[in-house]
Amino acid sequence: MVKTPINGDITFEVGEQTKEFNITIIGDIINEYDKDFTIEFSNPINLKLDNLQDTKEITVTIIDDDPLPMIGFETDAYNTTEGQAYQIRLLLSSKSYKTIEANITLNPKSSAEDSIDMDIDDFNLSTYHVVIPFSTPTTNNNETILDINISKNPDNDDGEVAIFDINRSINAIISSDENQTTVTIHEVNSSVVKQNYLQSHAFFPFDDVTTAVGEELWISNGIIPETKLFDDIRVGEDSSSPQFITRVGDNLLYFVARDEEDHLVLYVTNGVEGNSTKLYQFEDTELPSNFIDVDGKLYFTLSNTDTAMMSIWSSNGDVTSTHHIVDILEGAEGSDGPIEGFWAVIDKTLYFPANVNGVADSDIELYKLDTVTNTISLVKDIKIGEYGSYPMKLMSVGADLYFVANEATEIWHSDGTTKGTEAIVTDRDDGISEMILNNNILYYSMNSYPSAKLEGINIQNGETYNISSYDDGGNISAMGVLNNYLLYIYASSGNYKIVRVDGDNAIDFKLLASYPYPTKVFNGYYFYAIDGDLYSTDGETPSVLLRVKENDNDNEAITFIDDTYNNQLFFEVENYTLNKKSLWVTDGTSSGTIKLSY
Repeated sequence: MVKTPINGDITFEVGEQTKEFNITIIGDIINEYDKDFTIEFSNPINLKLDNLQDTKEITVTIIDDDPLPMIGFETDAYNTTEGQAYQIRLLLSSKSYKTIEANITLNPKSSAEDSIDMDIDDFNLSTYHVVIPFSTPTTNNNETILDINISKNPDNDDGEVAIFDINRSINAIISSDENQTTVTIHEVNSSVVKQNYLQSHAFFPFDDVTTAVGEELWISNGIIPETKLFDDIRVGEDSSSPQFITRVGDNLLYFVARDEEDHLVLYVTNGVEGNSTKLYQFEDTELPSNFIDVDGKLYFTLSNTDTAMMSIWSSNGDVTSTHHIVDILEGAEGSDGPIEGFWAVIDKTLYFPANVNGVADSDIELYKLDTVTNTISLVKDIKIGEYGSYPMKLMSVGADLYFVANEATEIWHSDGTTKGTEAIVTDRDDGISEMILNNNILYYSMNSYPSAKLEGINIQNGETYNISSYDDGGNISAMGVLNNYLLYIYASSGNYKIVRVDGDNAIDFKLLASYPYPTKVFNGYYFYAIDGDLYSTDGETPSVLLRVKENDNDNEAITFIDDTYNNQLFFEVENYTLNKKSLWVTDGTSSGTIKLSY
């Protein structure tokens, strides 16, 4: 790499015979070859360069002292079936500016055999010598994929295994923990293959263009071979478009999808392939939403656009227990998506806004449902009369409930009783946009053009804080808590930044090139996307670039997947320019950010 020369002057004062100058060597943790640079002396004034001693130029060698990366298999076990094209991944523990090579061998303990003739033996591995190209400052080559084709040979026994070892490497150290992997090959009709994925995989909707089945229910545990279609609900090219994917207890997962006749249906699965069961077929006028787990039982709202009524429903995972509980909102227009902060659960009690006993449709107040007896009751009539207080943004903190009311100008606290429900913040005429709790301080933002404010109240002693204030037409949004800090996005015209709050002190943490969307706090990181690029930060160290947009001219968008597995965040990248989607997973580090499917 050609660098721009750096120039400088050295001055010998009268009587000086030696001169020292400092050169700062920038360190990193990337293994690379030794590097040289040259110092050249020129343009002497009142002295002569001693060319006979060859001192006009000096070569300085930077000796690399960074450790070699570790190389190993991504997982120690794979399960597949006959006739499959499978993939095995090798990973580096860190990037390297050297080319990595490694040899793979088939362990003698293997019962499966490799052959190009797939009619004779069990499988064929694409190569036994892998090469991972060197990385650069803008690329991160930290993996390689081996293709393995599994034979359809009917004479094969069920459960044959191919055991692969890494036995030699160049410019990398073989991991002692990940130096071997076993591929178990099952017969297509083997019951062994039908495993339960609920505890070992994330579930999400995905449209893989290579399968031509539309958007269906997929699963993944963060590795390519285990990223696959779980259930093709609507057989054919039309999508079932699964949504409201909700885990309830440890053994059930609910979702809503369209069946082959285009009806919207509530399904449940125990995590075993082929075991998705229809629980309820919604009418064309019914819109389900707001799914929640309450003590191992599913609760959700159902809005009827004909009757303008919202009701609460529940299910224990079978048809007979999936039923209507109580009507809660007359005059409700319904929603085809969840309403953030619609309700909160404390112990076995659900809190939510309702007008079931009000004097008018607009008399919406705070109610609760005892899910043991399915009894509904009014918590408090905060604003007596025809127009209610419209509680929203409900948030449970232990046994306490916090919510916004009265046109979002007040924050209330409730212990579930009428007497114990009272306002703790009032007269915020700008309207409260978001609120979040951190270290006993309830932070709340207010956006009212051209001003934006962040304030807080200590929920233990009532102390209040004025934390930050802006008057340039911007907004505070995307508040999240990690590592005892509050992070939020402030965005105004041409001004985008992440702000970090420690107690009542706010500082500009990271300036951004554009508005970040979406954002998510997960596994100790604050994730944010900017036009196809994905970043993470722990709130203390600088942001890390996890994924780079493939083409600067492409229009891309990132969507985070709600369901997670093993501290991994799954996300979908949609390229509108090329009309394609890809599935990714990240653990918050650049080396742990991997493309799973196209």
